[in-house]
Amino acid sequence: MNVEWIKCEGDKWCGLNTVNLQDSHFDGLEGVYIIWHVGSNPASVRVGQGIIRDRLADHRNDEDIQAYAHMELFATWASVFAQYRDGV
Repeated sequence: MNVEWIKCEGDKWCGLNTVNLQDSHFDGLEGVYIIWHVGSNPASVRVGQGIIRDRLADHRNDEDIQAYAHMELFATWASVFAQYRDGV
């Protein structure tokens, strides 16, 4: 399975706290996502699945995730059918 991880305008990774979740791109979009920070030791912060708009919006209000905001948080996502998400 090939998964297409989404980038934002300019072929750059999307900022978790700045990406426009009201954009029509997110209408009906379900799949998997990754949130990471780019601090001195970049690392994944959360990996998940579901309705992408809802999940990313929830994570904008999650204290555990926002604790890394000073290291700049990024997100990417991919549309994946539900039956394949656990394997991704």
